[in-house]
Amino acid sequence: MAQTDVKDISKSQREKNRRRDMHKLLGLASLFVIVLGLYASRDRWLSKVSTDSILLMKQDEITGENFPLSVSNNTGYQTCRFGEGFAVLSDTKLYIYSGDGKIIETRENTYSNSVMKNVENKALIYEQGGSYFRVEGKRDTVYNKKASGTILTAEISNQGYVAVVSLTDRYVCELSVYDAGGEEIYFRGCKERIIDIAFNSESTGCAVVNIDAQNGSLVSKTRMIDFKKSEDLWESQTMEVCCVDSYMLDDNGIFIFGDEICAHYDADGNCDFTQSYTGTLSDFAYSGNKAAIVCENEVKRETTMMFINGYDQDVISIVLNEPVKCMYAEKNAVYIMTEGSVDAYDYSGKLLKSKEISEVYRQIYRIDDYIMLIGYNSIDRVKFELKLK
Repeated sequence: MAQTDVKDISKSQREKNRRRDMHKLLGLASLFVIVLGLYASRDRWLSKVSTDSILLMKQDEITGENFPLSVSNNTGYQTCRFGEGFAVLSDTKLYIYSGDGKIIETRENTYSNSVMKNVENKALIYEQGGSYFRVEGKRDTVYNKKASGTILTAEISNQGYVAVVSLTDRYVCELSVYDAGGEEIYFRGCKERIIDIAFNSESTGCAVVNIDAQNGSLVSKTRMIDFKKSEDLWESQTMEVCCVDSYMLDDNGIFIFGDEICAHYDADGNCDFTQSYTGTLSDFAYSGNKAAIVCENEVKRETTMMFINGYDQDVISIVLNEPVKCMYAEKNAVYIMTEGSVDAYDYSGKLLKSKEISEVYRQIYRIDDYIMLIGYNSIDRVKFELKLK
């Protein structure tokens, strides 16, 4: 009886295997028929599905000669001054233009989530959240590098030195500094989080701003580093502020924009100037030892701009007629863009010049006697001469 049961079970298993194999065969035959049908009708469906994508890839991201330049609707981009002209970085390319808007050359950009920062004749491009960075010169790419970890932020100096802050498993973060040729000249494993870096004027050292939390509030502390020394030159006292940006001065002092106040430290690390804002910080700009700050006061529903013309001078505040979209600072003037105009002020708060604009723009900067107007779908410029003493 047991022998008969074994034979029946074996026969049943063979039947199941045969049906399973038949189902597989029918499935493969059906798939073959579908693929064959798609291939036979490829001229109909391929033209509808792929043609638009192919045209989109072939379409130029930026078109036009001189100004205005038209930017494709699908193109997110960054732009900055670059030598006597300007550079535009998209997700796929770096475009280099002359000052009058003529294309000089294009270079490939393979980075994802790329960030561009510039000095006069060089641009630093890095992957935020990635590992790669490079320095671009006017004639070619100066060098490419891979950081030891995930890049959090990076800065470039006037001499082309680069500081990279990266996230690794060994430390809270790592600071690596490279010379103008891409050779690493300084390394530091940090126990604190670095939020900002500012090179000194000779690129022999830098100020490092750390951020931490104490008693539920964000605090900042600044350290001055010499790349040839293992010990810090000085360390500031903890400031109950979140650092937004920092700038080194020619005398090795440092100016810090915080979220609620700004401050200046002298070359020995002594804080000799602080200034609270008149409202919520909206924008700021800095040049030399001069600064302009835009604040929004929701209670009074007004926009104010503060001018700092040296740390031994009184801070001047003026009320603006409308909110500021962006601003740009030079040694003798600060430029703001509102919804309807570009305005220039000196650091005493005097309006020097105003120029109406009719299109929607998101950024401005100055090249010679022109204000560059950066829009979402166009790049333009407007003549803006200033006679400054």
